[in-house]
Amino acid sequence: MAEQQPKMSKVSRVVAGGLVALFFALIIGALTVFGVINMTLGHIFVFLAWIVGSLLIVTEIISGKPTRHKALWVVALAAILYFGDQGIMHLKAHEHQEVAQVSPSSAANNKESAKEMQTIKDGRDKPLRSTPLKLFPLEVDFLMSIDKAVTVHNFGREIQNLDLRLTHYQLDGEAYLHGQIKIAQFSQFGGGNFLNVPVLPHGQITKPLKLRAIKYLGFKDFPANVAANDATPFLEYYALRFTFRDPEIGKRYAYYRVSSVLQGDPSVPDDPRWVARSGGDKAHIFTDDIPSVIKAHQRELYRDYGEEEYRK
Repeated sequence: MAEQQPKMSKVSRVVAGGLVALFFALIIGALTVFGVINMTLGHIFVFLAWIVGSLLIVTEIISGKPTRHKALWVVALAAILYFGDQGIMHLKAHEHQEVAQVSPSSAANNKESAKEMQTIKDGRDKPLRSTPLKLFPLEVDFLMSIDKAVTVHNFGREIQNLDLRLTHYQLDGEAYLHGQIKIAQFSQFGGGNFLNVPVLPHGQITKPLKLRAIKYLGFKDFPANVAANDATPFLEYYALRFTFRDPEIGKRYAYYRVSSVLQGDPSVPDDPRWVARSGGDKAHIFTDDIPSVIKAHQRELYRDYGEEEYRK
């Protein structure tokens, strides 16, 4: 009993130690990130887990053993984590490459279903192509109407974890009157759960999100009368940051839109459907820079979030 007591106390100290918690937290983080954000960050987590695990072995688990034994344990841990890392990579690479055997009756049903594919309209007719779902490209449209209704149209393969975060921007009035775009202040609406769509399959459209109906966002009608030197009505904008995950490759994307708080055609300055409809060359005016200034600020604000910007 006297010999067992030191052993038990040593085990208890190891289990209760902060290094154990950190080691397993990093392992769990790596496993989670492999399927959620990107592979590179997963490799980094595994590497950090090896460093912490090595410290745990050397300083806690076999601290009294010879250096040669410690080195063998550290190498063994590296081998286990390496093969685990490569195994996950292999599974992810082949996850969507398996071809299922289809019976003749199932093939006939699929052929009939393909004939029933519908046309989605977003200001133009765009028929969905009769292509196997796994061969569809990533093709998503993020639309905002002039009455501030947001919809997401998925013309491509399935996407997941679709969400929307809003940031309110106030431009500098003095700079605006001098033909310059300068951000005076901004505020984020935490949580980002304005859409919260777990899965958006191919060919589906989200239910319209009527931002104008959310009173605290402060969307308003275009003012009837504005003084020539009064820039106040034109200084408030929202950045809409859409995020989603492509389950085919496990990558997360972000897409940005900009909207004025005012309702009307000119209030969505980065939407080609409402801007320069008449065609031909358009003289550049300083307000054309509003979307690019706000989007640049958004990219800097969220640069460490791990998403790649989605470009259509």
